Amino acid sequence: MSSHARPRPQAERQTGAAGGRSPEDVIASHLRLRDAGELDRDLEANYSPDIVVIDRHRVYRGHAGVRESAAILTRSVSGARFEYDRVLTCGDLAYLVWRAVDGRMCVQGVDSFIVRDGKIEGQTIYYHVERTNSPDQSA
Repeated sequence: MSSHARPRPQAERQTGAAGGRSPEDVIASHLRLRDAGELDRDLEANYSPDIVVIDRHRVYRGHAGVRESAAILTRSVSGARFEYDRVLTCGDLAYLVWRAVDGRMCVQGVDSFIVRDGKIEGQTIYYHVERTNSPDQSA
């Protein structure tokens, strides 16, 4: 079951230019669409075309870069259930602590986001995959 840290009360929520979506709204939409397997809808709704994503190995640019980064993560956690332990925001910054678990592995990760004008413009990703020795592990 996915759980999100409680968003700030409505009066404290940050909004983008001209009353656009707040960082909380953008991140909530991003997580909801990714959980539903809707990468293309997520890109269109939540990511700037000029997005820059950085992980510990390289820099990815644009929607094509997000697709490539997502494909790498998917290969690492295929079939795992994502849980969102904490979502924090301050101004245009957001911080996400997550994990993905199944009988074979536990992945713990942290993402940070820069959200401006209702779109994610920057993202960093770090995650660590730990294999488990569960009895139901398949060879």
